[in-house]
Amino acid sequence: MPFGDYKTLGDAIRAFQVTEKLEEFVQPVPLAVNDNFRSKLAIRLANSPVDCSEWAVCENLIYPVLDEVAQNYAQYITIWSHVSLYHDERLLGTPDYIIAKRSPLSIRVMDAPLAMIMEAKKNDFDMGWGQCLAAMCAAQTLNDDPQRVIYGGASDGFIWRFGKLQGQTFVRHPQPYDVSRLDELFAAWNHMLQLCKQQVLSPAAAA
Repeated sequence: MPFGDYKTLGDAIRAFQVTEKLEEFVQPVPLAVNDNFRSKLAIRLANSPVDCSEWAVCENLIYPVLDEVAQNYAQYITIWSHVSLYHDERLLGTPDYIIAKRSPLSIRVMDAPLAMIMEAKKNDFDMGWGQCLAAMCAAQTLNDDPQRVIYGGASDGFIWRFGKLQGQTFVRHPQPYDVSRLDELFAAWNHMLQLCKQQVLSPAAAA
């Protein structure tokens, strides 16, 4: 079933038979925010209709933040935008963004998916998490390793929330992060991408 068909987190939990837990697993690691990025984002927020559509939220808010932090991990990971996932020619769905292991073959080749990021459309985090969990389960299928941790993020562009999936256990970090507190948000994302890097270097090490 396509990710968009999951209207609530409960729908996805029932469908995939996972157990949900709340746990503070994100341990923010400070990362300096580039002054130019901070200034450009502030100007965009003040002068542009950044949330006038789903695409606008992705392009103006979600991707710029994700990309700015991910540049520090470019040798390990690649960000894929709105790429459909298939397993045995069956469409699994299309996440908004996929963080995948950087392939030694080519930047055009997706290696193992490490994290899924979904937009919480119209500020609906219940639906956003349902779609994100479905995408994380799809990543498990593609990796063919249910014990390998898959990370996830749901965001409406302003608020970010993080989670992880290992086996049949879905863990959500209870604290949200706000784009208005950019240093805190960058520190949280920095830790999430450090966990992804650990998965690249040693899949069994990250949790």
